[in-house]
Amino acid sequence: MDIQKILAELHEERQQVNDVILSLERLSQGLQGRKNGPTAASLLGLDGGKRSRTASPKARAKTGKLEQKVKAKSAGS
Repeated sequence: MDIQKILAELHEERQQVNDVILSLERLSQGLQGRKNGPTAASLLGLDGGKRSRTASPKARAKTGKLEQKVKAKSAGS
C-alpha cells in the first residue's frame, strides 16, 4: 500500500473523530443547566431505553373525573 494513500486515510479518519468530539462537546454544553427535557444519556442512548410511564386514556379520564369531584366538593364547602 502506498504511504501517501495510508496518510490520506488516516487524515480522513482523524477529521471524522474530531467531528464526533466536537458534536459531543456541543451536546454536553447545550444540556448543562437544563431542567426539563431529555438527559444527555438518553439522547446518546446510554440510559438503556428507560422511559417514563404515561397514563392510559382510561386512567386519565378517571383522574379527570376525580379532580372534578374534588373541585366541586371544595367549591360547595
